Amino acid sequence: MRKIIGVVMLAGFLFSCGSKEDANRFSINGDVKNLPDQQVYLEQMYFSDKNPEVLDTADVKNGKFVLSAIAPQEGLYRVVFEKNKVLFLVINDKKELAVTTDVNNLSPKTLRISTPANASMYNFITETNKKGEELQVLVDQLKTAGGNADTAVSANDPAKAYGEKEAAFRNYVYTYADTCTSPSLALFALGYVSRPPSERLQKALTALAKRFPASNETAAVLNMVNQQREQANQPPPPPVAIPQPGDMAPEITMPDTEGKMFSLSSLRGKYVLVDFWASWCLPCRKENPNVVNAYNKYSSKNFTVLGVSLDKKKEAWLEAIQQDGLNWKHISDLKQWDSEAQKLYQFGGIPYNVLVDPQGKIIAVSLREAELDKTLEKMLK
Repeated sequence: MRKIIGVVMLAGFLFSCGSKEDANRFSINGDVKNLPDQQVYLEQMYFSDKNPEVLDTADVKNGKFVLSAIAPQEGLYRVVFEKNKVLFLVINDKKELAVTTDVNNLSPKTLRISTPANASMYNFITETNKKGEELQVLVDQLKTAGGNADTAVSANDPAKAYGEKEAAFRNYVYTYADTCTSPSLALFALGYVSRPPSERLQKALTALAKRFPASNETAAVLNMVNQQREQANQPPPPPVAIPQPGDMAPEITMPDTEGKMFSLSSLRGKYVLVDFWASWCLPCRKENPNVVNAYNKYSSKNFTVLGVSLDKKKEAWLEAIQQDGLNWKHISDLKQWDSEAQKLYQFGGIPYNVLVDPQGKIIAVSLREAELDKTLEKMLK
């Protein structure tokens, strides 16, 4: 955090302390036509391997909403509407951002965000979409012609044309990243050519880190790409078996909500639904009422639930437990996707669950909605 300097009296000191947070705060004022009343979420996006993080929630009234967050540096954010499954990206290059669009006609051309970085980003998206469509036309021609790039015999051959346009597309992206004045824009652009991490991408990121030495996200992405390239030269590790019905449930031992260690094995003798979720996961929060209903219906029949959270912030985790009425045991190591639970159970997304019998053996996985009640009713007659 920035040091408070130039303090000559107590009143000035108090004013400076109170304004530090405000100095890093930005807000998004939205006006979206044809948007029903609902909740809207502001999520911070990361170019490295960190997962999106919800920073603010607001109510949409008559298409209007206000979201805000604290951001010491410029970054990329996502605005997500709960009911419409609509989202758009925002860069906080200004403290006040005005967003206007129409949910019935949402596109990079119709979305208006009143700052230079956002205008540039959506121009870039429009241009890359156009180039992508041109490449897709050539891909379709290649499929029709048999798809063999080695058969190029003329300037009109689709394989040759595709190779030239694909190279031009990459050059366009790298040139944009090398010349734009925003580190977030540059990282966003490089995402179009980042798989697999190439030597050229590594050089572009190295140059970007020199241009923007204060950008933490640029440094994090460069470090991630360097590690990925090093790992690519090493032999792959042996595959980890994904626990399936019939396997013994891997032991999980983590702190509970009071910080005391708790193990799955301590629930032996009961049917246990091991429920993997997180407070920031919207599908998890929507599935929670089904789990609550199952718990209330079958907890008297030798059944319980063990909640295993992929949260990072304990306060958000505890608040979600209370809000959703999750009246069973909860544990978490607060490591998000680095959680030991994910390494043990190898699930690719949440919500996810496994149903364990009284002997500790898995009898079902990924029970959602009505399937959860149907399975429990059959097991707990």
